[in-house]
Amino acid sequence: MPSHSPEGLTQPAAVEAPDRLRMLQRWALALLLVGIVWRLTRYLLRFPIWGDECFNCLNLVGNDYLGLTEPLRYRQVAPLVFWWGELTAYRILGPSELAMRLLPFLAGLGGLLLFWRLAHLALPPLARTLAIGFLAVAIWPVSMASLIKPYSLDLFASTALLVLAVQWLQRPDRVRWLALLALAVPLALFSSFPVVFVAGSIGVALLPAVWRQPGWKAKALFVVYNLLLVGGFLGSYLLGQKALGPPDDPIRQFLRDYWADGFPPASPRAFLEWLVLIHTGRLMAYPLGGSAGQSTVTFLLFLVGLWQMWHGRRRALLVVCVGPFVVGLVAAALRAYPYGGCCRLSQHVAPIVCLLAGSGAATLIECVRSETARQRWAVGACCLLALVGLGGAARDVVRPYRAESDRWMRQVGQELVARSAPEDHVVVLNAQESTDVVWQWQLAQFPGRVSWNGELDENALNAKGQVWGLNVNGAGSGLERIRERMARQNRGAAEHVSYVLGANNQMERERLTIGAPGAEQARERHPGAAPCCDVYRWGGAGSAAVGQR
Repeated sequence: MPSHSPEGLTQPAAVEAPDRLRMLQRWALALLLVGIVWRLTRYLLRFPIWGDECFNCLNLVGNDYLGLTEPLRYRQVAPLVFWWGELTAYRILGPSELAMRLLPFLAGLGGLLLFWRLAHLALPPLARTLAIGFLAVAIWPVSMASLIKPYSLDLFASTALLVLAVQWLQRPDRVRWLALLALAVPLALFSSFPVVFVAGSIGVALLPAVWRQPGWKAKALFVVYNLLLVGGFLGSYLLGQKALGPPDDPIRQFLRDYWADGFPPASPRAFLEWLVLIHTGRLMAYPLGGSAGQSTVTFLLFLVGLWQMWHGRRRALLVVCVGPFVVGLVAAALRAYPYGGCCRLSQHVAPIVCLLAGSGAATLIECVRSETARQRWAVGACCLLALVGLGGAARDVVRPYRAESDRWMRQVGQELVARSAPEDHVVVLNAQESTDVVWQWQLAQFPGRVSWNGELDENALNAKGQVWGLNVNGAGSGLERIRERMARQNRGAAEHVSYVLGANNQMERERLTIGAPGAEQARERHPGAAPCCDVYRWGGAGSAAVGQR
C-alpha cells in the first residue's frame, strides 16, 4: 500500500508467492466470469414477467416522467432513477422482458464489476478472491439483476460509493476521488432508498482522515458531500412519502405488517432472539443460506472478518462496514425501514457482507499450517463457489420461469398478439380490478383497444377490425349480450378457443364453437388445472364468417 494512506485503512500486505498469486488471480477472474455468465443467462432466458413486476410495469402504461413522481397505482414505491429508467426503456425498446429488465440487469452487472474493484482495494489476494466468489454466485444478487424492481440499484449504488470512499482513503492526496464521491451521492440517493445508510457511514468514516488533511480542498469537498447527502436524502424521502399517500393511508399499515419480521420486538429477550435469527437468516444469505438459521456459516465468517479488520487496525474501513448495520437497526427500531427480514431489501449491505465473509474465510484458511493444505483448501473453496454458480445457471436453463402459471399467461397473451391485427378490439368479460395483474400487463400490449367488464363501445363495434372476447377462469359476464350485438352486425359465428393449463403443466387448447362446453367443462376435463381462459373471435363488421388469420 502507498505510504501516504491514512492509518486505519490499510494493513500489511501478506507476501504471496508468485505462483500462488497468479493462481488466485486466475480464480478471481474465473469466479467473476461465472457470475457474469449466470446473470447474462438468466437475463437472456426471458423469465415471464410475474405479478410483483407487473405492479411496476402497469404504472408505465400511459404515464409520463412527471406522473411517476405522483402516487401510483397499487401504491408502488421506488426511487426516481428506477422509474425514469424503466419508462425510458419502455418507450424506446418496448414492453419485452429484455427491455423492461435492461436497467436492473445493467445495475446488477455493474455492481458485480464495481465489487471486483472494491475487493482489490480492500482485501489481500485470497480474501478478495473468495469475496468476489461470494457475491458472484449468490442467488439474491443474481435474481435481482433480472427482476423489474429497484433492488439491484441498491447494490450498485452502495458499491459505487464504497469504491470511491476507499479509493480516496488510500490516496487522500488525490482529491478527485472525494469530488467524485460528492457528485455521486445525490445520484445514488435518488437511485436507492437504503443507500443512505451506507452514505452516512462513509461520512463518519471519512471525518478523521479529512480533518488531518492540510489545506481546505478536502474539507470543502467533505462539506459539499454532506450537504448533498442531506439534500439528496430529503428529496428522495419526500418523493417516497408522497408515493405512499397520506399518513392514514391503509397501505402504510399493510407494509408494516407485511415486513413485520424486519422490525425488532420490544421485549429484551425477544429482541435478542430476533437479532440472532436475523443475522443467521436471509441477511447473510451469501452465497447460500436462508431463514431460520440457514446462513449461520456465513454469519460466523462475517464475524471472523470483523475481528480480522479490528485486529489489523483498519478502523476507517471498519466504520464503513459496520455503520450501515447500526443505522439500519436504528431505522428498524423506529419502524422506518425493515432490517434483514428479506434479502432483497438488504442488497445495499450485500457488498459488505461478502467482503467480510470472504475475509473471514481467508483468515481461517490461512490458519492451516501446511502450505500445501492451505492451497488445497483455497482451491476447494473456489471450486465449490464455481459449482454453485454453474449449478444455478443450469437450474435456470431447465426451469426458465418463476411459476408455471406466469409462463402460461404469457403464452396465451403472445398467441393473442400474434393472431390479432392493429385495428382489432379486445373486450374482457372480467372486471379489471378483479383480473390478475399479469393478464392486465399482457393486455396492455393493446393500447386504447381494450374494454373491461364486458362493455363494448360503439367505436369498437363500428370498426372494421375483428373483436376478441376474453373470459378469464370463467369468472366474466356479458357474453350473451356481446354475442347478440355481434349477430346484429352480421359478424358471423365466433371462433372459440379454450386455453387450459393442464395437469401436466402444458398449455392445452381446445378449438370450439359457440355453444360448445366452455371454461367450466374444460376444467372438469382437466381437474388439475385451475387457470383457464376462453378466447372468442368475431370477424370484422359485415363479415359473415370468421376465417383463420
